[in-house]
Amino acid sequence: MTSKLVVYDPVQCCATGACGPDSDDEPAQFAASLEWLKESGVQVERFNLGFQPGEFATNSVVKTRLEQDGIDCLPLLIADGEIIKSGGYLSRDALAIAFHLEAPKAEKKTSSRGCCS
Repeated sequence: MTSKLVVYDPVQCCATGACGPDSDDEPAQFAASLEWLKESGVQVERFNLGFQPGEFATNSVVKTRLEQDGIDCLPLLIADGEIIKSGGYLSRDALAIAFHLEAPKAEKKTSSRGCCS
C-alpha cells in the first residue's frame, strides 16, 4: 500500500489554493480530499512554489520534470517517489484507487465559496 503523497503546487495565495471570492472549486475539493487521505492513514506533504521554492529545487524528480515541461507540469502529485499525476489534481475517487482505499460515498455538495471569502 502506498503510504505517502507529496503535492507540489504552483504559486498560490494560500496553502490550499482555495482562497478568494473567485476561487475554483477544484482546489477546495482537493484540499478536502487530502484531509480525507490523512484521516485514512496516508502521510501527506504539500509544497507551494511561491512559499517553498527550495523544496522544488532539491527534489530531483520535481526538478527534472520542471526542466522538461516547465511550470505547466504543476501541480505534481508524487506517491512514494513515483509521479501519479502531472498538471492537475486527482479526484477523491482516483486518490482512493491510487492508495488502495475504499472509495468514499458521494457527499452532498456544499457552498463553493473559498476559504477567504
